[in-house]
Amino acid sequence: MRSVSQPTSRRTPSDARRRALRRAFPDAKERPRFLTARLLRAGEVAALLQVSRRSIASWASRGLIPFIETPGGHRRFRAADVRSLVASLERTIVDPDVHATQDATTS
Repeated sequence: MRSVSQPTSRRTPSDARRRALRRAFPDAKERPRFLTARLLRAGEVAALLQVSRRSIASWASRGLIPFIETPGGHRRFRAADVRSLVASLERTIVDPDVHATQDATTS
């Protein structure tokens, strides 16, 4: 008869990453900033910005969004960089009503 084992808690990659950081850099002040930042995959960034992963790859290649390349050649994006990109995109979006009002006053 098979023994029923207790369900074990599954460790997430984030947990493993945090443990590895604590082992490599016991003093939090010594940790490089890029290692302590939350890293996002291209698909996660694409979902946040509602664009395709291909667009994210293109933007990264053109230098519009900074990234970290993993040893396997995959791109990871800092959450802080994505937030700043979103903020810059929000500043460039023009409200059509405001734009129409400005055109009417200048004519």
